[in-house]
Amino acid sequence: MEHSAKSKESETDFPSLALCSLHHANLMVMTNEKVLIVDDDESVRWVLKKSLEKEGIETALAKDASEAFERLKEGEIAIVLMDIRMPGMSGFDALEKIQSDERGISVIIMNAQATMQNPIEAMRRGAFDYITKPVDLAEVTI
Repeated sequence: MEHSAKSKESETDFPSLALCSLHHANLMVMTNEKVLIVDDDESVRWVLKKSLEKEGIETALAKDASEAFERLKEGEIAIVLMDIRMPGMSGFDALEKIQSDERGISVIIMNAQATMQNPIEAMRRGAFDYITKPVDLAEVTI
């Protein structure tokens, strides 16, 4: 059984522009795979976790890059939603490390700063997509 973004015919409010990105790319999360949410803000992790799980998508959480690497070692991660600014290693540096493992994990970078420089840098380093926070939960439908 697979979980994937829903088509326009069966729109459901989704809490994250990241999931809209997943929809447009037709990325799927298998039932035994998880979305890893990496953000030092506990409230962001909680909202994304609750919203994804409401859609039947399993999640794993990490507060920083170091914790994210531990979760990735556990396996079953298909997609990473990751903030740029975190204590310790930045999301950009963590993105490069994840990409160097060549496991095919898609990384979507999140950041509160809406500059052109950040999305360009994220894509240059191998991000699948880039979204700006705060995420407006009412705006995104899939």
